[in-house]
Amino acid sequence: MSDHTGTQPMYAVWFDGLELWGDHAEANSSVVLDMWEAYLQ
Repeated sequence: MSDHTGTQPMYAVWFDGLELWGDHAEANSSVVLDMWEAYLQ
């Protein structure tokens, strides 16, 4: 990860439980990851 200072955009990336766990997912499950732009570079 880069050493960035100052204000950075933040992104919330949403994944449906079915995409992650297929048939093993609980009904209506999801995961949201909050990531700063530096994490995505």
